[in-house]
Amino acid sequence: MYKPKIITFPFALYFILSLFACQAAPTLTPPTEPPAKATPTQTAPTEVEIAQEFTATATSPAPVYVHKPNLDLSDAFNKLIETQNLAKPQGNPNEIVFTFEFSGSNPIGSWVYALVAPFPTVVEEVSSTWLQNLWQGQPEDAISTLIISEIDLPAIISILGEPGDSIQTLPKEQLLETAWTTQNTWAVIPFEEIQPRWKVITINGQSPIHKDFAADQYTLNVPVSAASVEEDEELSLPPEMTTLHFSNLDSNKITTVMLTGVTALVRATAVGMDQRGVL
Repeated sequence: MYKPKIITFPFALYFILSLFACQAAPTLTPPTEPPAKATPTQTAPTEVEIAQEFTATATSPAPVYVHKPNLDLSDAFNKLIETQNLAKPQGNPNEIVFTFEFSGSNPIGSWVYALVAPFPTVVEEVSSTWLQNLWQGQPEDAISTLIISEIDLPAIISILGEPGDSIQTLPKEQLLETAWTTQNTWAVIPFEEIQPRWKVITINGQSPIHKDFAADQYTLNVPVSAASVEEDEELSLPPEMTTLHFSNLDSNKITTVMLTGVTALVRATAVGMDQRGVL
């Protein structure tokens, strides 16, 4: 009896390989990249706020110093200030309004006054104590009255204090005649108002009509300061204004006149002087 040959193993192997061939080829998945690390970013609000603040400061108008006249100062002083062409108030919010006054708080100059008497006066010199006592109503000798113009009174009060009963205020144009016609009466006047009918009295060795005059050692040298018009507000002047210096005296402009032969002059003019006075 015929028996077929068994070829089971080769046939099974072929069958299995056929099955694998019929399947889809596997697809390789590319490796997944790790997520990028987040870069920390600075928050913008702080920079914006700083920029806004800087812009506001940069665009704010710079302060402008403007001058308001002080009516308590003399006409001569105010005229000198006008020559400086200082800015005047316009009502702008960035204005810093200042004025000038008699004080030593923020000095920008001084105003020199003179103690004067009628020209024939014999006295040449007094002390600052003598003047202070007379100002306070306590005269030390025959000179019992000191006259001064109303406009100049605040300046002397700023250095000598409130006046006593010996001080009289008069209109400026009446000072000279009053001193000449009233016994024991002297006056205090600004330096620029000295004229030949006045005799300037030296105080503690200092006289404003001398070329070696030292203003800082003189009793009637009144300091002038810049001050804010607002009460209780300090003023700091800008650098361009610290160079200002106001004064009514420039010793370099004083001329000294020297005379010879005065004895003969007196003999020749004595009669005329007795008849007509000192011209």
